[in-house]
Amino acid sequence: MKMKRMAAVAASTAVLSAGMVFASSAAEAATECQSVYANGSLCISSNNDGYNAVYTKWSGDPAYVDFALICGTQNFYDQGAFWISAGEMKTYFFAVGRRSDGCRVKLTDVNNGGTWQTPRI
Repeated sequence: MKMKRMAAVAASTAVLSAGMVFASSAAEAATECQSVYANGSLCISSNNDGYNAVYTKWSGDPAYVDFALICGTQNFYDQGAFWISAGEMKTYFFAVGRRSDGCRVKLTDVNNGGTWQTPRI
């Protein structure tokens, strides 16, 4: 009998935890995206803790790129440039909190100097 009660409590906790994760995901603001050439997309989304940068590369040669977050006159940087190949998605979370002046993600192609920016959210 005691085992059944413990199993029921564990199951209830698992459902409650799953609900909390879903609720925090649903609380995210709208996502804004920008095309990167014709072979990928750069997106930004936010929550109360900061901003998430996402680069999805659909095709083309591998690229050596770098994320930056631009909020008004302040720039925030990730942990350095990274390689990405077709079929991959790379993300970086900028834990800067929600900024009243809004932010955008900038992607720089380190090899050729090309840059792309998302709309501000």
